[in-house]
Amino acid sequence: AALHDFYAYQTVDSGSLSGFSVCMAQGFSQSEKPVVWVRHSMADAEMGRLYPYGLMELGFDPKRLVLVRARKPCYLLSVALDAVRCQSLGCVIAEIWGNPRELDLTATRRLALAAEQSGVTILLLRAACEMQPSAALTRWQVRSACSHMLGANTPSRVLGRPTFDLTLTRNKTGTYGQSWRVEWHRDLCEFQAVTR
Repeated sequence: AALHDFYAYQTVDSGSLSGFSVCMAQGFSQSEKPVVWVRHSMADAEMGRLYPYGLMELGFDPKRLVLVRARKPCYLLSVALDAVRCQSLGCVIAEIWGNPRELDLTATRRLALAAEQSGVTILLLRAACEMQPSAALTRWQVRSACSHMLGANTPSRVLGRPTFDLTLTRNKTGTYGQSWRVEWHRDLCEFQAVTR
């Protein structure tokens, strides 16, 4: 029931950021509640569209996803604010590209307050941008990482689980600066730490 910022470590990690957020949304809302993803149209142009079969591979049912594409950041923020006020949602993902002037401290405060009041978590995804002041409870940097092959000693080797490097760069309620490497276990709907 809070606003959390997630930054792509580099622009090339923006696809991993999207995949990571799907896993987070699954973890936050293991019920059948819908997830609203408000996506800046520039993200579609730069990274491609969301792929339903890819969502399914992460354990997320695409039928639960309500996807909204916004041409302008002001539209994106307005839709995200309306969505996070809806208590029947499992999670809201707001994906914005670059550093638009509309995404200021006031806008993030509105999102954070709405999340507290409704009890709905909102994930603010940022790519191709610099860090800005925000009212988010936590701020994370996400980077793709090499996964371990499954079944390495068997004749048919299987690709490993999705793996991410995470750095907590801000935490209003505790310490920050820690880094983890985690992999997503879709059958358990959880992240597990792995050694580097």
